[in-house]
Amino acid sequence: MTNNNKQPKTPGERFLSWAKAVSVIVATCIAVYAAFKGNEAKDDVDSTWIALKEKVDKQSEVINKQSETIEKLTRRMVFFQGHQSGFSAGQLYEQKASLEKELAELNAKRVSRSATRDEIAAILRGQKIRKSPKSAVKPSAGDEQTFQKIQPLPFRPGVK
Repeated sequence: MTNNNKQPKTPGERFLSWAKAVSVIVATCIAVYAAFKGNEAKDDVDSTWIALKEKVDKQSEVINKQSETIEKLTRRMVFFQGHQSGFSAGQLYEQKASLEKELAELNAKRVSRSATRDEIAAILRGQKIRKSPKSAVKPSAGDEQTFQKIQPLPFRPGVK
């Protein structure tokens, strides 16, 4: 017997205390191992993250270059559209000016309402007006043509 009236430990109790000590030691070893391996895993995750970030950055650079190229092409297209619009407007302005000049010339030549078709054609061609004897003579009231009046057909029952 021991001093404090303690009974000696049985073999089962000694085995149990030994098993508890071994389990604590094993748990501590596992925790230390996990801590080291966890840092390695964290390092692997960090390196993977960095590699993916670099790929995304490279893709972003390519996309930015493409967007700059598209922007340049868009600016060129707008410039050429404006250039073509200006060119077309200039042509229309010249055409308008020439038509106004022709209108002024025609207004200066003023054709009477009784002018014949030949006289109008001669004026437009820039020739001198020749008065024909027909235009000098007015048609009389008896010379006018009259149209034949059409008579309606009589109604016949039974005929379709």
